[in-house]
Amino acid sequence: LENYQSKDYVFYKLSGEMMSYVNETIEVVSIGSYMKEATIKIKAPNEEVIQEGVANNYGKYAKQYETYEDYVILESSGGIDLVTGRSEHNNVYRNYKKINLEVDGDSKRIILTSLTTLASSFIEQYLSDSDINISYAKAYQNVASLLDITVDDLNIDYLDSRNGDSLKASGKISVIT
Repeated sequence: LENYQSKDYVFYKLSGEMMSYVNETIEVVSIGSYMKEATIKIKAPNEEVIQEGVANNYGKYAKQYETYEDYVILESSGGIDLVTGRSEHNNVYRNYKKINLEVDGDSKRIILTSLTTLASSFIEQYLSDSDINISYAKAYQNVASLLDITVDDLNIDYLDSRNGDSLKASGKISVIT
């Protein structure tokens, strides 16, 4: 920090690295079959909760948040299954959202399903050896290969799109867990 004076004004020259952050709005959809009143959390990599709220009657939650991190973790728990009307206390769905700190927010819809939860468990294992981009790509490729679906099929609303392959794969995961 250097101090420069000119008559009545003091100017400072700052040097160093600027920290990037992102300010974006995210829409989260919890799909077991849609889960209304589910608790939705947006977490930092250290699991600190950045934002928390409750999904609406259609299983959706939208919130604006800010972060300096390369990724956030989205988590849904509890809620009421819109198809059966049953309260789901033991379900937890997760997904990772990569953040591009060069762009101020790339608002998008994030899906939370048993498929993204499985991919998230792989990401968590790979993060100790790699950064988020490599971990994410490797996890999604492994889960898609394991379930014989495409990587793109992992992050879609398979109920809305009526994607039979993703729905069957999700059914396999749900039966196992």
